[in-house]
Amino acid sequence: MLRALLNLVRALDEHNAFLALKSLGKLRSTTGGLRLVDSLGPAISGLEEKVEKGDFQRALRDLGKLVVRLQEALGARTGCEAEDVVAFYEAALSLRQGDIEAFRRAVRKMALEIRKRFGGLWSLAPHIEWLMGGEEDADRLTRALEAFASYYSHILANHVRMGGRSLYLIVSSIF
Repeated sequence: MLRALLNLVRALDEHNAFLALKSLGKLRSTTGGLRLVDSLGPAISGLEEKVEKGDFQRALRDLGKLVVRLQEALGARTGCEAEDVVAFYEAALSLRQGDIEAFRRAVRKMALEIRKRFGGLWSLAPHIEWLMGGEEDADRLTRALEAFASYYSHILANHVRMGGRSLYLIVSSIF
């Protein structure tokens, strides 16, 4: 889900209709798998229409609204009001704009929101620390954000499927 979101931000920024539509399809399928497509389907369809018309700037603005709706749908399913997906979107957008400091602020916010959602998730700490480190190369940061997105998407999807209970925290409390 988050990787599709990152690819969508990249595609809209580069005015790449093919990649944008492919990313929207992936976003639709992942949200459908989490049973969130009912609340997000119309917004995704609206974005698809804008991309097909070539209106990438408006689509990028509407993507922000879609991310907020996604965050609200996740909150409704899990009972948690953390804004980790919004912070991830802000990080992806600021990285695409080349603003490394804004990217680091968004990553810091994302770390706080993940902690708010899970009460800590220490397996993510090395990834987040690297993202907030001294790296200045936007391409390397993008690849690192992609890796983080893949890893955290699985954790978040399992969290949503379990209705807000964290499989990670359940297993870690046993040991």
